[in-house]
Amino acid sequence: MAHKALQGVNLDGWLMLELWVTPELFAKTSTLDPIALANKLGSEAYAKLMHDHEESFITEFDFKQMAARGYNAVRLPVPWYVFGKDGPLPGFHTGSIAYVDKAFEWAEQSGIKILINIVLAPGADKTGNALRMKTDFTPARRKALLEIVGMLAARYVGRSSFLGIEPLDEVVTMCRRGLNVEPGMPLSHLRNLYRDAYAEIRRCAGNGPVIVFSDAGRHGNWKHFMASSRYENVWLDTHLYRPTSLPLSTAGANAQQLLSASREALAQARTSGLPVMVGEWSAALSVPGKTTTLEGRIAQERLFVAQQMSLLSVCPAWFFQTWKTSNRLPGWDARVALSNFERDMLR
Repeated sequence: MAHKALQGVNLDGWLMLELWVTPELFAKTSTLDPIALANKLGSEAYAKLMHDHEESFITEFDFKQMAARGYNAVRLPVPWYVFGKDGPLPGFHTGSIAYVDKAFEWAEQSGIKILINIVLAPGADKTGNALRMKTDFTPARRKALLEIVGMLAARYVGRSSFLGIEPLDEVVTMCRRGLNVEPGMPLSHLRNLYRDAYAEIRRCAGNGPVIVFSDAGRHGNWKHFMASSRYENVWLDTHLYRPTSLPLSTAGANAQQLLSASREALAQARTSGLPVMVGEWSAALSVPGKTTTLEGRIAQERLFVAQQMSLLSVCPAWFFQTWKTSNRLPGWDARVALSNFERDMLR
């Protein structure tokens, strides 16, 4: 099924708290992640904090602003406990499905598509979505994830703003480096999980929704994956961030290094034969503070954004990281980083 090219933003830190998005919510407890925060506050205080935050952080006004600026899609991160007590393995966590419902209502009024992204899976690392060890992802947790994916697909298949589902975000895979093996989910296990997620979404929602699979940072390891004609509407997701191997440098040199790395990552991902979208990218440059003036850095970031937009123009979709941060972080908050780009530049 053909789709209009989508230019969107992530809604990080709304339905699952993120330290870098809203640090003030973590400050009083000195915790670093939402699970630790919930444990520290207790279920009642945590539920109130989440209710107040979810009510105010993203509203209908945000969707209207996004549409006015030319965005036509959002990537909506949700944790595995999104259904709360009505879903599998909820623990003491507060569900947020009512706000997902609201997001779909606001999106439909604004002409925006929604890609649901399971940003935290059962058994994942507490500070990210790193399914680091095989023992973390037990059969019960695997079953729960597939059940959640199916429930979301069935719930929203009839909504005109429903683009699809990304069942996992940024999985850490087992990787051999020299004589060492870095822990993570074996790539073969991840591929099998993706196949089962595909089957569950198709069972619950038919062939219409797009199913997006993270390349897990292994850009070139997906050749022939789901290449058979029996798989429909499958995209691969590549995230474009600063490789740790790149040295700090001046803004201009750093931008060119990042662009070169991004071109290579996209080229490798496209060997899969699947459409490749970019689920996360930013305007941030890793530059020492003394190498450029503030004005120079801003100018370089604007140029960097324009160059990235050109690079991403052939993708079926891209999503800037992120729409909103409480401190309006330059390079990461779309309201700041993309504020100088006119609506027509996003088409």
